[in-house]
Amino acid sequence: MTGHLGIDWGTHSSKWAFQRPGMNPIVGTIWDSAVSRVGADLVMHTMERHHQDPSREVALKRKLIQDPDQSFWEGDRPKLGVTLGESVVSSILCLLDDAEKELKRRGLSFRSQGSVVRFSHPNWISSENVRALNCFRDAVVAALAIFIEGAGSIEKDGSRFKVPASALRDAVHRHKALVDGLPKFPEHYGHKDYHRCTRGNMKGIEWEFVFESCAAGFPYLLQHDRELFEESIRKFPATRRVRKVLVVDVGAGSTDAGYLVRTVRPRDHQGIMHPLLIWLPAADALELAGRWLTDRIYADLKQQGRRVTADEAEEAKLSRQSLWLTKPYVEEWSCRIAAHIGHYAKSLRDDVCLPSKPELEVVVTGGSSAVNPMRDAVLAQVQRSLVERGLPIGRSTKLIEPESFGLEESSYQRVHLAQLAVCLGASDPFLSELKAYPQGLVAVSSIVR
Repeated sequence: MTGHLGIDWGTHSSKWAFQRPGMNPIVGTIWDSAVSRVGADLVMHTMERHHQDPSREVALKRKLIQDPDQSFWEGDRPKLGVTLGESVVSSILCLLDDAEKELKRRGLSFRSQGSVVRFSHPNWISSENVRALNCFRDAVVAALAIFIEGAGSIEKDGSRFKVPASALRDAVHRHKALVDGLPKFPEHYGHKDYHRCTRGNMKGIEWEFVFESCAAGFPYLLQHDRELFEESIRKFPATRRVRKVLVVDVGAGSTDAGYLVRTVRPRDHQGIMHPLLIWLPAADALELAGRWLTDRIYADLKQQGRRVTADEAEEAKLSRQSLWLTKPYVEEWSCRIAAHIGHYAKSLRDDVCLPSKPELEVVVTGGSSAVNPMRDAVLAQVQRSLVERGLPIGRSTKLIEPESFGLEESSYQRVHLAQLAVCLGASDPFLSELKAYPQGLVAVSSIVR
């Protein structure tokens, strides 16, 4: 039976989830996204066992975000002895291998014909960062080809993965022609070109890309509504026929925003009501997110004379908010993110569903989703932007929280569910039903009324 594997390759941590129709999600180990060089091997550790060492290269994704024009397949990284492209390939390989090992232990696999592997990425849609998307796509395809071939020589040793650097380089070189033959993203984003460049099939396994804001919001969009897809619906309250979700994904390297709608078509000739899932153009990625706040907390604690590491500052951000929550830089960070989201809300191309009831639901996902001043600022700015647009519905806009997302037996807290939202959404089989409306919801009003 086919399945959907969703991979969230993050700046700070990387995650995967697997789903099949009718089954609860399987969530894998959370990995530290940093890559280390230990002897002849490239190594990744779990978040619980990550460590500091001189060879540790952190935030590969952030490096792509901040400098998309740097060399990718040429020029070895001084700490790792391999290129940035090869470093990214090694980390994707480890995530694929970890998923395969865990699923095999459960008697499952994503290698069957028709299975889908989805990779999330920031809202890289501007001319300044489309090259980062191109580089990431190329590394993903190379990693998937190496994984399917079984040539990565990956070893799992307890809480870490090891990839021999020389074997990795040889494997990348063997598949370079495949990567070079992929279509190139145009300088200016267009949905047709994006669709053409972000999906393919490799020996029966489909691969595709999805915007992080889109994947992060999807579990919330279907929250309480999965029966629409799993059952034949003949009666559905009018008050529940539309849901509107504005998702704000505050990762470590970037903040991404998107807008999704779930509505219901009129009954067909059999009297059945079918759902319609809609995705509108996302906001461009904002290069301000959790890492910026961590850096400020780290500098603040050092100035106070505390002996802390960057990892300890990250831990303080997540679990010891009393140390920094009232600092001026928190207000600055919150206001800058809120202003970006408010601008997006003001420009949303939805003149059909957005102006009418029910209220717009705002979700904040990612590792920094629990920072209340930012959440409050985002909500206030979205409400203000909608009212300034002449939409009274803005006053009733509200924040909503994650529930179990099908992980009822887990002990995940809300912040952990928010961190997992991207990989859960990317692995959702129903994500295939999501339709892009690049021109917005003006031209298709007759469909969704």
